[in-house]
Amino acid sequence: MPRYYFDIHADSLSEWDDDGKEARDADEAVENARLMLATIAEVGRLGRDWHAVIVIRDKVGTQVATLTGVGSAEPRVVRRYA
Repeated sequence: MPRYYFDIHADSLSEWDDDGKEARDADEAVENARLMLATIAEVGRLGRDWHAVIVIRDKVGTQVATLTGVGSAEPRVVRRYA
């Protein structure tokens, strides 16, 4: 299975994923990022506003998709790269 990397940028935190996670395809990688943003949203419900971006990369570093989450809104795919 291909390995995808999830770089997270939230508030003043930036964390680059060096380990990655296997996923069946790019669609499954996007769903994994949605779950990550949903987890961040749970923390955001503790009374603080939040904004987060997750950039998904493949094994050679090519960006696969960018997702964003803001406040209580559903996480969304901002850009899907071909």
